[in-house]
Amino acid sequence: MIFITLSTRVRAQFRVQGATEFGQSNVSEGVYLRCFVKGTYTVNQFTFQSAIQNELISYNTSFVSGINAAVNYQFNFKSHSLEAKLFFLQNVSSNYVRESNYAAMLSTDKHKFNATVGLGFKNIGFTKYARNQLSINSNNSISENFNLLYNLNYSLLKQNIDWKLKLGLSNLDEFIVNQATNPMLFANAAYTISDKLELTTDICYKTAGAFNLHVNYFGFYIRPGIIWKIN
Repeated sequence: MIFITLSTRVRAQFRVQGATEFGQSNVSEGVYLRCFVKGTYTVNQFTFQSAIQNELISYNTSFVSGINAAVNYQFNFKSHSLEAKLFFLQNVSSNYVRESNYAAMLSTDKHKFNATVGLGFKNIGFTKYARNQLSINSNNSISENFNLLYNLNYSLLKQNIDWKLKLGLSNLDEFIVNQATNPMLFANAAYTISDKLELTTDICYKTAGAFNLHVNYFGFYIRPGIIWKIN
């Protein structure tokens, strides 16, 4: 009798992130407060992610204002570490407008610098509330195809210490996908309490346009949060 055993080393990790965001913008009608919860499951080279956003204090009466899902795959190409990502986001930006975003992106790290670039596809339409309130009978929507997406950030501290500090420029966030000409400036700070627990804070400054003579302030937010890693 011959027994043949095949074994595969599986490295899996589950991570839960929760954060509360407060800020102000030109369309928020004052200070808003929202929160989100994100779950991330990593197994070998694949990472699966899903998140949901809730409005707590906002001009937007939608309790669930955003959901997203993504799958990442890490691989090496000519000694370079790369990560491919497929991304979906549905966002109710106000009581009247909802949008869906689909994107494909590629990320790479070089020393302390991280760059993510990709292409996005957006569909914008009226919500059910808007159609009822404004007696809109049409389901017509607007599509924006092949939008350039980018996230560029630089780490100011060494990677082997408990503190992390990054500065960056991007036109996308957890539940935001802007046009390429509407970048956001952000800073991210994180402190590792233990192997399983990490505190984070994001500060973001939003503009209403760039690459022209009129760059106007649009808004800002501060987002403290916590990450819990489960091996």
